[in-house]
Amino acid sequence: MAWNQGGTLHWQEYNQRRQPTGVHGSTGDIPAWSRPAVVVDRQGSFTILY
Repeated sequence: MAWNQGGTLHWQEYNQRRQPTGVHGSTGDIPAWSRPAVVVDRQGSFTILY
C-alpha cells in the first residue's frame, strides 16, 4: 500500500507465548486510503476491518 494506492494485507495468528500458530491468510483487495484494523472478541476470535 502506498500513497493513493491499494495493496495486499497479510496476517498471522500467534499464541499466548508469541509463537506462530500456523493460522494465516492474505487478501489483495485493500482499497486506497484504507487503514486495516483488528477487533478481538472475548472468545479470542478476531475480525480484520479495512
